[in-house]
Amino acid sequence: MKIPPLILACLAAYPATAQTEPEGTFRVHVVNSVTSAPIGGANVVLERGQDRLWGRTGAGGVFTCQTHASGNYLLSVTRKGYRMTGVGMGKTVEVKGGETDITVEIQPLGVLAGRVLDQYGDPVRHALVHTEDKREAPGYGEYYESDSVATTDDRGEYRITEVEPGQHYVAVEYDSIHEGRTSGIRSRYRWPQSGGLVLYPDAADLEQAREVEVAAGATTRLNDVHLKVQRTLTISGRIKPPPAETGQGLSLQRTNKLALASSPTVQGATSEADGSFRIQALPGKYILTASDGKTGRVSKPLTLDVRDKDITGLEIELTSGFEISGRIIVDGAAPIDFPKLLLDFGGPLAKIDATGNFRANLFQGKGMFVLQGLPEDWYTKSVLVAGKRIVGKQFEIEPGSTEVAVTLSPNGARVSISLEGANGAEALFVALVPDSGEAPDPESGFGAQPDGSGKYIVRAVPPGAYRVFTFDASNWALLMTPAVLLEKYRKLAPLIDVVEGEQKEVVIRAQRIPME
Repeated sequence: MKIPPLILACLAAYPATAQTEPEGTFRVHVVNSVTSAPIGGANVVLERGQDRLWGRTGAGGVFTCQTHASGNYLLSVTRKGYRMTGVGMGKTVEVKGGETDITVEIQPLGVLAGRVLDQYGDPVRHALVHTEDKREAPGYGEYYESDSVATTDDRGEYRITEVEPGQHYVAVEYDSIHEGRTSGIRSRYRWPQSGGLVLYPDAADLEQAREVEVAAGATTRLNDVHLKVQRTLTISGRIKPPPAETGQGLSLQRTNKLALASSPTVQGATSEADGSFRIQALPGKYILTASDGKTGRVSKPLTLDVRDKDITGLEIELTSGFEISGRIIVDGAAPIDFPKLLLDFGGPLAKIDATGNFRANLFQGKGMFVLQGLPEDWYTKSVLVAGKRIVGKQFEIEPGSTEVAVTLSPNGARVSISLEGANGAEALFVALVPDSGEAPDPESGFGAQPDGSGKYIVRAVPPGAYRVFTFDASNWALLMTPAVLLEKYRKLAPLIDVVEGEQKEVVIRAQRIPME
């Protein structure tokens, strides 16, 4: 990953320039973004390198401190039940000599409340109730993330606080094993595992679920949710042909990638010597696959709807595997130690010999190309899968053997960027984001911190057109969504063209991305 690892390092290296100046007065007014009422007891942090000032607002929502140097500071305000709007770690503010007054609006969060009953109308204690929000990540696709959660009490009631205003799915789950581990309640009897899952208002799957609207600063009371609690069910069958030596591996994957605490997204198991297998699972929809790590053969994905009865007598046949064979080619005469490279297609690391030849197996037909360990200024020039060039890192292959050709170039460009404008944003780092082609992912950009001279040196840049973005601690999170970054702020970023092997020097004015 080219950009995200810079984030933590950059935050630690936030500019610590300071100057001896008369003290100034900095005053922050913290108000409710909905009612404009002042908010007392809010934590206020103003920092610039080692210069860090902290305090809390009084009853009138005001915090006042004395600053020792003018310039750009990172201002963050926190308060239970509220959040600052925008992205990143805070807001960049300019502090001048004399008096500086800033008004910061923080948004009140919402509350979700309700009750969970079982199929007999009795309260369900220790059920987990949480929001589910859709996210998307390169190489992983869509998944769901839970930011707010609560546990039901002995009356089956829950109250989820600090819920982001907007629309959310609400999931209710229960698992007796999870309850025993987290609640501290133990029984001398070993009861079979039981559990259940329901999505508001009364759905077993996301397709039938309904999102709920949460208003800022308000409590939303939901109707009773009825959760069917039942024992785990058995999935059993046989893999054909049976293994010659050791058991094959099985993967049981939930079709909806919800952020559940009671059951994993993927559950693994192995078969017996005769190919028979047995898996316990809570009710839900799953995809079952089998694979043989020794031969590389895999089965076709089998969709299972596990509801009220055990599923028995399954026969899963291992067909052709997804085999990759190929070679790494260097464009030019520069030498490279191939075995030191790390090549990953989404499974075990590919083995590369001294001539650049490699082999790998995928468990399914989808892969993601990742190559690490290249020497300085080297870059991946092209990746051909079955003779077709892939754009980005993801690809699909058919069962059988697929040829892959990877071409490397030692002639990546080196771009030196200088920022002008003493009163501009103090950048933590600079990133080059491709200006054309498919929607970029976080892996597609190239970034750098300032060196000792204050310049930003970006290495191993492939030829192409790039937008130059500058970031500080208040907006670095936008790097994780480069497509949104280009859509909203393309005009703020200068455009540069890079040719192969170029040593390019660029002087630009830092452009601050506005807070939303």
